[in-house]
Amino acid sequence: MITRVLRQHGIYFGQVLDRNSEAQVFQNINDAILRGVGSSWKKFDSKFLFRERGEKRNALLHIVRSRHLFWQHFFKELGATGAVERLDRVAMIKKPLKNYFGLGWPNKDMRKVVWGWKDPRNTLTLSIWLKLFPDAKIVHVIRNGIDVANSLWLRCKKMGWGLPECDDWAYCFRLWELYVEEARQYKALLGQRYMEVRYERFVSYPQNEVRRMMDFLNLDMPLNEAALVSIDSTRSEIAKILVGVDALTVVMNSNLFEDLGYRDVLLRGRYDSK
Repeated sequence: MITRVLRQHGIYFGQVLDRNSEAQVFQNINDAILRGVGSSWKKFDSKFLFRERGEKRNALLHIVRSRHLFWQHFFKELGATGAVERLDRVAMIKKPLKNYFGLGWPNKDMRKVVWGWKDPRNTLTLSIWLKLFPDAKIVHVIRNGIDVANSLWLRCKKMGWGLPECDDWAYCFRLWELYVEEARQYKALLGQRYMEVRYERFVSYPQNEVRRMMDFLNLDMPLNEAALVSIDSTRSEIAKILVGVDALTVVMNSNLFEDLGYRDVLLRGRYDSK
């Protein structure tokens, strides 16, 4: 939802997107990186190695710089395919992309394009991407852990997505904790290039949150009110589903859940912080 709104405010998220507005080319790269260390989005070493240097890190950088990165799929709409293919893909990664806008592009306005991509796997591979794009800005979207765990668990039950680990609701909730904890470590590292967006606050006050993101991303354009019409403010309500007797214990014993204020939200049933 947030990606869709940002797209309607001029940010480019890629040519080939899945139903969740995620660029498939970056999904494939992130999956390749995770496989390279024997991990996946649902199962990984909690002491992750991506912030450390070494041969393994260099091997992962090689994966990203290799033939697996087909930029023309991501940037297809920005110009003629042939112009994109003439650019050195490795060089496009090594240097900020803005250095290449205008070199071979049919339209000089392409230099002004703000681009990015959305993929929860970025949480686990972010140090690799920051090595390649050191000036990148990070928008970290946080949603209530109960809702996230419910979504993972129900998808696993319905489609088998995430089996066997995600068949366990408590495991899904712990995944939420690990992802949020990992991403928040970059808050101190990146300073003003890191921004947190609470999903519940976004659906409750979309105008304020979109303006806040536009300021963060240096987007100088009027608010697209039409893009906000379909946002349902009732989605800030906390799901009532808690799977099994143990689920409430898992949630109430989570320090992260409490630190983020979601324990109080659970008691109220709605996120109403301004």
